[in-house]
Amino acid sequence: MKLSDAMVDDFRTFVSDVFESRTEHISDGLAKEQMALCEKYAYLYDRTLNRATLAMDFLREAMPVFSWHKYQADPDEYLKRTIMRRAAVVAASSGDGAAAAEGDGRQATRAPASLTDDEIAEAAGREDDDSAQQSVIKKLLYRINWLRTEVGRVDCEGQRLYEQHSELTVSLADLNRRLSDDQCRSAGEIDRHKNELTVLRQRSADQTAIIDRLMETIQLTMQDKQPSSAGC
Repeated sequence: MKLSDAMVDDFRTFVSDVFESRTEHISDGLAKEQMALCEKYAYLYDRTLNRATLAMDFLREAMPVFSWHKYQADPDEYLKRTIMRRAAVVAASSGDGAAAAEGDGRQATRAPASLTDDEIAEAAGREDDDSAQQSVIKKLLYRINWLRTEVGRVDCEGQRLYEQHSELTVSLADLNRRLSDDQCRSAGEIDRHKNELTVLRQRSADQTAIIDRLMETIQLTMQDKQPSSAGC
Protein backbone atom coordinates (compact mmCIF):
# COMPACT_ATOMS: atom_id res chain seq x y z
CA MET A 1 0.00 0.00 0.00
CA LYS A 2 2.73 2.44 1.00
CA LEU A 3 4.77 1.37 -2.02
CA SER A 4 1.92 2.10 -4.44
CA ASP A 5 1.27 5.50 -2.81
CA ALA A 6 4.96 6.34 -3.07
CA MET A 7 4.99 5.33 -6.75
CA VAL A 8 1.98 7.52 -7.47
CA ASP A 9 3.52 10.44 -5.57
CA ASP A 10 6.77 10.03 -7.49
CA PHE A 11 4.90 9.96 -10.78
CA ARG A 12 2.92 13.07 -9.87
CA THR A 13 6.13 14.85 -8.94
CA PHE A 14 7.71 13.74 -12.22
CA VAL A 15 4.74 14.95 -14.27
CA SER A 16 4.67 18.26 -12.41
CA ASP A 17 8.41 18.83 -12.87
CA VAL A 18 8.40 17.90 -16.55
CA PHE A 19 5.16 19.27 -17.96
CA GLU A 20 4.33 22.19 -15.67
CA SER A 21 7.83 23.65 -15.82
CA ARG A 22 7.91 23.09 -19.57
CA THR A 23 4.54 24.79 -19.94
CA GLU A 24 5.72 27.75 -17.88
CA HIS A 25 8.94 28.07 -19.90
CA ILE A 26 7.05 27.90 -23.19
CA SER A 27 4.48 30.45 -21.98
CA ASP A 28 7.19 32.84 -20.77
CA GLY A 29 9.10 32.47 -24.03
CA LEU A 30 6.00 33.11 -26.13
CA ALA A 31 5.04 36.12 -24.00
CA LYS A 32 8.51 37.66 -24.39
CA GLU A 33 8.46 36.93 -28.11
CA GLN A 34 5.07 38.61 -28.50
CA MET A 35 6.26 41.67 -26.57
CA ALA A 36 9.37 41.88 -28.76
CA LEU A 37 7.22 41.58 -31.89
CA CYS A 38 4.89 44.34 -30.68
CA GLU A 39 7.84 46.65 -30.02
CA LYS A 40 9.41 45.77 -33.38
CA TYR A 41 6.21 46.40 -35.34
CA ALA A 42 5.63 49.66 -33.44
CA TYR A 43 9.15 50.81 -34.38
CA LEU A 44 8.70 49.77 -38.01
CA TYR A 45 5.31 51.50 -38.12
CA ASP A 46 6.79 54.75 -36.80
CA ARG A 47 9.72 54.54 -39.23
CA THR A 48 7.44 53.85 -42.20
CA LEU A 49 5.13 56.66 -41.12
CA ASN A 50 8.06 59.06 -40.88
CA ARG A 51 9.27 58.08 -44.34
CA ALA A 52 5.79 58.47 -45.75
CA THR A 53 5.54 61.89 -44.08
CA LEU A 54 8.86 62.95 -45.63
CA ALA A 55 7.68 61.70 -49.00
CA MET A 56 4.46 63.69 -48.66
CA ASP A 57 6.46 66.80 -47.71
CA PHE A 58 8.63 66.38 -50.82
CA LEU A 59 5.52 65.92 -52.92
CA ARG A 60 3.80 68.97 -51.44
CA GLU A 61 6.91 71.06 -52.00
CA ALA A 62 7.23 69.90 -55.59
CA MET A 63 3.48 70.00 -56.31
CA PRO A 64 1.57 72.30 -53.96
CA VAL A 65 -1.68 71.52 -55.81
CA PHE A 66 -2.11 67.86 -56.74
CA SER A 67 -5.24 66.32 -58.24
CA TRP A 68 -5.37 62.57 -57.92
CA HIS A 69 -8.26 62.23 -60.37
CA LYS A 70 -6.38 64.13 -63.07
CA TYR A 71 -3.27 62.07 -62.37
CA GLN A 72 -5.23 58.82 -62.74
CA ALA A 73 -6.75 60.03 -65.99
CA ASP A 74 -3.40 60.83 -67.66
CA PRO A 75 -0.35 60.49 -65.36
CA ASP A 76 2.36 61.57 -67.80
CA GLU A 77 0.52 64.56 -69.19
CA TYR A 78 -0.58 65.72 -65.74
CA LEU A 79 2.96 65.48 -64.34
CA LYS A 80 4.35 67.29 -67.36
CA ARG A 81 1.87 70.15 -67.02
CA THR A 82 2.40 70.40 -63.27
CA ILE A 83 6.18 70.38 -63.59
CA MET A 84 6.16 72.97 -66.36
CA ARG A 85 3.83 75.20 -64.36
CA ARG A 86 6.04 74.91 -61.27
CA ALA A 87 9.15 75.49 -63.35
CA ALA A 88 7.63 78.61 -64.87
CA VAL A 89 6.90 80.02 -61.41
CA VAL A 90 10.42 79.31 -60.17
CA ALA A 91 11.96 80.60 -63.39
CA ALA A 92 9.97 83.81 -63.16
CA SER A 93 11.23 84.49 -59.65
CA SER A 94 14.78 83.58 -60.71
CA GLY A 95 14.51 85.75 -63.80
CA ASP A 96 13.68 88.83 -61.74
CA GLY A 97 16.78 88.36 -59.61
CA ALA A 98 18.95 87.66 -62.64
CA ALA A 99 17.65 90.74 -64.41
CA ALA A 100 18.41 92.88 -61.37
CA ALA A 101 21.91 91.44 -61.09
CA GLU A 102 22.48 91.96 -64.80
CA GLY A 103 21.33 95.56 -64.49
CA ASP A 104 23.96 96.15 -61.80
CA GLY A 105 26.60 94.54 -63.98
CA ARG A 106 25.83 96.84 -66.87
CA GLN A 107 26.87 99.84 -64.84
CA ALA A 108 30.32 98.40 -64.19
CA THR A 109 31.05 96.82 -67.61
CA ARG A 110 30.00 98.09 -70.97
CA ALA A 111 28.82 95.69 -73.68
CA PRO A 112 30.31 95.62 -77.18
CA ALA A 113 29.18 98.35 -79.48
CA SER A 114 27.31 95.95 -81.77
CA LEU A 115 24.69 95.14 -79.09
CA THR A 116 22.65 97.46 -76.97
CA ASP A 117 22.27 97.07 -73.24
CA ASP A 118 18.67 95.94 -73.60
CA GLU A 119 19.62 93.21 -76.07
CA ILE A 120 22.36 91.92 -73.78
CA ALA A 121 20.03 91.91 -70.77
CA GLU A 122 17.32 90.13 -72.75
CA ALA A 123 19.73 87.43 -73.98
CA ALA A 124 21.15 86.90 -70.50
CA GLY A 125 17.65 86.71 -69.03
CA ARG A 126 16.62 84.08 -71.59
CA GLU A 127 19.69 81.98 -70.82
CA ASP A 128 19.11 82.27 -67.09
CA ASP A 129 15.44 81.38 -67.53
CA ASP A 130 16.26 78.32 -69.63
CA SER A 131 18.93 77.05 -67.24
CA ALA A 132 16.75 77.69 -64.18
CA GLN A 133 13.77 75.98 -65.80
CA GLN A 134 15.83 72.94 -66.77
CA SER A 135 17.31 72.74 -63.28
CA VAL A 136 13.88 72.87 -61.66
CA ILE A 137 12.49 70.25 -64.03
CA LYS A 138 15.40 67.91 -63.29
CA LYS A 139 14.95 68.35 -59.55
CA LEU A 140 11.24 67.63 -59.78
CA LEU A 141 11.80 64.57 -61.95
CA TYR A 142 14.43 63.27 -59.54
CA ARG A 143 12.04 63.73 -56.65
CA ILE A 144 9.22 61.97 -58.48
CA ASN A 145 11.48 59.04 -59.34
CA TRP A 146 12.65 58.89 -55.74
CA LEU A 147 9.06 58.87 -54.52
CA ARG A 148 8.17 56.04 -56.89
CA THR A 149 11.19 54.05 -55.72
CA GLU A 150 10.29 54.73 -52.09
CA VAL A 151 6.71 53.58 -52.65
CA GLY A 152 7.95 50.33 -54.21
CA ARG A 153 10.40 49.77 -51.37
CA VAL A 154 7.76 50.40 -48.71
CA ASP A 155 5.38 47.99 -50.48
CA CYS A 156 8.08 45.29 -50.55
CA GLU A 157 8.92 45.86 -46.90
CA GLY A 158 5.25 45.74 -45.95
CA GLN A 159 4.81 42.49 -47.87
CA ARG A 160 7.86 41.01 -46.15
CA LEU A 161 6.58 42.01 -42.72
CA TYR A 162 3.16 40.58 -43.54
CA GLU A 163 4.70 37.25 -44.58
CA GLN A 164 6.86 37.21 -41.46
CA HIS A 165 3.81 37.92 -39.31
CA SER A 166 1.93 35.08 -41.02
CA GLU A 167 4.81 32.66 -40.42
CA LEU A 168 5.01 33.65 -36.75
CA THR A 169 1.27 33.21 -36.39
CA VAL A 170 1.48 29.72 -37.88
CA SER A 171 4.42 28.85 -35.59
CA LEU A 172 2.52 30.10 -32.56
CA ALA A 173 -0.54 28.07 -33.51
CA ASP A 174 1.65 24.97 -33.95
CA LEU A 175 3.26 25.50 -30.54
CA ASN A 176 -0.14 25.92 -28.92
CA ARG A 177 -1.37 22.76 -30.62
CA ARG A 178 1.64 20.77 -29.43
CA LEU A 179 1.23 22.16 -25.93
CA SER A 180 -2.42 21.14 -25.92
CA ASP A 181 -1.47 17.65 -27.14
CA ASP A 182 1.12 17.31 -24.37
CA GLN A 183 -1.39 18.44 -21.78
CA CYS A 184 -3.98 15.97 -23.09
CA ARG A 185 -1.43 13.15 -23.03
CA SER A 186 -0.33 14.02 -19.50
CA ALA A 187 -3.95 14.16 -18.36
CA GLY A 188 -4.56 10.74 -19.95
CA GLU A 189 -1.46 9.32 -18.25
CA ILE A 190 -2.60 10.68 -14.90
CA ASP A 191 -6.05 9.14 -15.33
CA ARG A 192 -4.54 5.82 -16.34
CA HIS A 193 -2.24 5.75 -13.34
CA LYS A 194 -5.11 6.71 -11.08
CA ASN A 195 -7.07 3.74 -12.40
CA GLU A 196 -4.06 1.48 -11.90
CA LEU A 197 -3.69 2.84 -8.37
CA THR A 198 -7.34 2.08 -7.67
CA VAL A 199 -6.88 -1.48 -8.94
CA LEU A 200 -3.71 -1.92 -6.86
CA ARG A 201 -5.46 -0.59 -3.78
CA GLN A 202 -8.34 -2.99 -4.34
CA ARG A 203 -5.93 -5.89 -4.78
CA SER A 204 -4.05 -4.83 -1.67
CA ALA A 205 -7.28 -4.70 0.29
CA ASP A 206 -8.27 -8.15 -0.98
CA GLN A 207 -4.86 -9.57 -0.13
CA THR A 208 -5.00 -7.97 3.32
CA ALA A 209 -8.40 -9.56 3.92
CA ILE A 210 -7.09 -12.95 2.79
CA ILE A 211 -4.08 -12.59 5.08
CA ASP A 212 -6.35 -11.66 7.98
CA ARG A 213 -8.54 -14.71 7.38
CA LEU A 214 -5.47 -16.95 7.16
CA MET A 215 -4.14 -15.53 10.39
CA GLU A 216 -7.47 -16.17 12.11
CA THR A 217 -7.50 -19.73 10.77
CA ILE A 218 -3.95 -20.32 12.00
CA GLN A 219 -4.78 -18.92 15.43
CA LEU A 220 -7.89 -21.10 15.71
CA THR A 221 -5.89 -24.15 14.66
CA MET A 222 -3.23 -23.41 17.24
CA GLN A 223 -5.86 -22.94 19.94
CA ASP A 224 -7.46 -26.26 19.05
CA LYS A 225 -4.11 -28.04 19.36
CA GLN A 226 -3.21 -26.60 22.75
CA PRO A 227 -5.64 -28.77 24.97
CA SER A 228 -4.49 -32.02 23.39
CA SER A 229 -0.88 -31.11 24.05
CA ALA A 230 -1.66 -30.28 27.70
CA GLY A 231 -3.45 -33.65 28.24
CA CYS A 232 -0.46 -35.60 27.05
